[in-house]
Amino acid sequence: MIWAGVTAPYPVTIARWVQRWSNRPTPTPDPEDTADDWDDELWRLDIIEENRVFWDAIDPFTYLDEISGPVQIHHGTADESVPVEYSEILHRSLEEAGQASELYIYEGDNHNISSNFGTAARRSVEFFDVHLKGIDE
Repeated sequence: MIWAGVTAPYPVTIARWVQRWSNRPTPTPDPEDTADDWDDELWRLDIIEENRVFWDAIDPFTYLDEISGPVQIHHGTADESVPVEYSEILHRSLEEAGQASELYIYEGDNHNISSNFGTAARRSVEFFDVHLKGIDE
C-alpha cells in the first residue's frame, strides 16, 4: 500500500529534483568549510549515466519482479509534494514486471488525499481484507 509515495526510478527522480531546484539561490560559501562539494555533483543530470551499474543496483525499480505480493497505490492529482506521475510510473512498471497492482487517482486531491480520505481508506481496508485476511466480498 503506497499513498503518494516518492516511487519513480532514480533517473526520473533526480531529473525532476534538478529541474525543480535548478533556480535555487547560490549560497554564500563558508570559507571554513573544507568538505567536498559532493552535493553539487547531484545537480548534474548526467551523474546516473556516468555510473549506471551503481545506480541500477540501488534503484528499487531494478527489483520490482521480486515483489512477493500485490501493491495498491493512491495519489491525488493536485499533490504539490510528489508528482502523480510517480505513482503512474510505478503502477505501469509493476504491471510490466508481471506484478499485481491497483492504482487509484483522486482528481484535484492533495498529497494527503484529504478530500477522498474516506474512499481511499475504505479501499485500503478492503485490499488488506482480501490480500492479508483472505476475505472476499
